[in-house]
Amino acid sequence: MAKRRFHPIYFILTVLLHCVEEQKLLYEHTYYYRRKQLATSKDEERLGISSGSYVVCLVRLRYADEVPVIIEYVRLPYDKYKFLLNENMEDKSLYQTIARKNRI
Repeated sequence: MAKRRFHPIYFILTVLLHCVEEQKLLYEHTYYYRRKQLATSKDEERLGISSGSYVVCLVRLRYADEVPVIIEYVRLPYDKYKFLLNENMEDKSLYQTIARKNRI
């Protein structure tokens, strides 16, 4: 069985969230950008979508005790995740929202 490989940013986010919880800091995020965009060649390769497809582009700023600590960029296939453009995502988990919508 092949080992699952994680992007290095996954570990950075995990450590950041652990530190925020350990220090009992107020953790929140704000979406600054949610748009439908034409997929780039990198999007097509990474997401397995065809040329000329669209993606949902999400950008949010994460805070700990009102101090900006990280900017998160997410690009997802438009056909499957277009519902995210109309969701109220303030202070909600992106992954929980996707799981709820897809009944995972």
